[in-house]
Amino acid sequence: LRTFKENLIIFSDKAIYTGVGNPEVNGQPMQIHKVVDGVSCIAPHAIEEAAGSLFFVGAEGLYAFDGSSVTKISDPINSLWAPSHSTDSTIKAGDSDTLRKYGYPWRISKREARFATSCHIRSRSQIWFSIPTSGKTLSDKPLVRSPMCTIVFDYLNNAFSLYRDGSSQDQSVPLMFDGSTYMDKNGSE
Repeated sequence: LRTFKENLIIFSDKAIYTGVGNPEVNGQPMQIHKVVDGVSCIAPHAIEEAAGSLFFVGAEGLYAFDGSSVTKISDPINSLWAPSHSTDSTIKAGDSDTLRKYGYPWRISKREARFATSCHIRSRSQIWFSIPTSGKTLSDKPLVRSPMCTIVFDYLNNAFSLYRDGSSQDQSVPLMFDGSTYMDKNGSE
């Protein structure tokens, strides 16, 4: 549940509903309307309001909901949600050596994506989504939890940045857990 543009937004497993009306004001019951079918939020702690939309993690990517329709915003990084990577399903931007340094190829763990969290960094016009991943790691140490990928969406420039923990022991990377943001040594947040 989330309030947005004076309506109650209800995310079910595969649909989005709006609750319209205020029984305390007009004595009429709230009316529930299905506005989107087939897409919904799978991570209740990963919903942020910015730029006139609700941004959220769905089963197949990141989405923006404007109150009446949903737009998939994660097409440029869509391969992170693919079951496996192929030559036609890879992240288009970036240099392959840099991606390998972060343990790529890896993908969003659909089994654990419900544990994703998010935060809105207004001063940077960014939404940070921290989502569990599965795939390659560069450490031989046993994992206690899935490595997290922090996907930074810059909504003014419609651009993405990726950070991933568990990739290298000597590297500090920005991570966010339960709303607390941790930046690298030179970061301001």
